[in-house]
Amino acid sequence: MNKLIQVFTYKKYLYNAILIGALFLFLSGFSLGLYPLPILNIYSVRMEQVTIIDIAFAISLSLLAAIALTLARYADDKKKEGNVFKCSYGGTFLGVLTIVCPFCPLLPFAIFGATVSLASLYPYFSIIRIVAIALLAYSIYLSNRLISY
Repeated sequence: MNKLIQVFTYKKYLYNAILIGALFLFLSGFSLGLYPLPILNIYSVRMEQVTIIDIAFAISLSLLAAIALTLARYADDKKKEGNVFKCSYGGTFLGVLTIVCPFCPLLPFAIFGATVSLASLYPYFSIIRIVAIALLAYSIYLSNRLISY
């Protein structure tokens, strides 16, 4: 954990994390239907009311994604090799897709030719959220270990 704190003492990486976190919070707020997109004036419509769990998930996902991408950028700058860093970029990109696009959680099923109704996945969204947070936290742990060597 010492190296993780040391990375954020550099202003470049601290600003990077703040920018990524703010972008994620902005996209999450739009997808939750809290406000419209500023230029296009498009609202995201939800079928259910936003709960504190939805907001907590958006905040924690934003924070963890900001840390993971900042560590990946630090590793790229230091020319560290490892698949964990490359997975951080891909995982965060897919995370943005699933936050912004209401149909994007179905993409992994569509890739393999399967069809699944979003309504059938609804009971499992809380489990999927917990797994996503756990995987992001684990990738931060692994990234920190790889950077420390």
